[in-house]
Amino acid sequence: VIVFDHNVRHVPRRDPDQRPLEDQPLVEEPFTPERASTQAIEMTHNDYTETSAVKRVQDFIDKPSYTTGRPPLEGEDIDELLAKDFMFLSVWRNTADTPIVDTPLAVFDAQLLDRTTDLALTEIYFQDRAGEIQFTKHTEKQRAYWFPEMRKDEALLLKTFDSRCLRAPSTSEGQRGFWAAHSAFTSPFCPPAAEEYE
Repeated sequence: VIVFDHNVRHVPRRDPDQRPLEDQPLVEEPFTPERASTQAIEMTHNDYTETSAVKRVQDFIDKPSYTTGRPPLEGEDIDELLAKDFMFLSVWRNTADTPIVDTPLAVFDAQLLDRTTDLALTEIYFQDRAGEIQFTKHTEKQRAYWFPEMRKDEALLLKTFDSRCLRAPSTSEGQRGFWAAHSAFTSPFCPPAAEEYE
């Protein structure tokens, strides 16, 4: 198991005088690496594509981790690594002492997500590298599950890439379960002046 990249997403305390979400004007904010690593992302996405996952393994040999400052797999042989199955897992948890009520995480049902039609490849640029993620297109059949009031002693484990997809049939059935589309969202059940969390 290789542990890399520890991102802290911060959701500030909600202003009790803030208008309801439906009354607020739409504000276009640029999607930057700084925003991606520090703010709750309210866009349904999966963290990797077939291309970017393989490239990320190569990065583990060549580029230092944001967390440790050194390449996690320095000195390893890329061909030997890619000859084995691998996956990327994301652990999502609350680090605050109060439960998350403002911007919880929703995870989409992999059984209802058609990999061949529902995911759109998108490039994302960081200071030291370029990558790809997948945004999710809306369809009526999709279903998401969310975890209200997550506490500090709870965590979600998301499988955001499984290399077995590289040799699986490129059909919706063959690609099922290799991805975890997810998104933060503004909860309609959030009380005024909800506590901030990370």
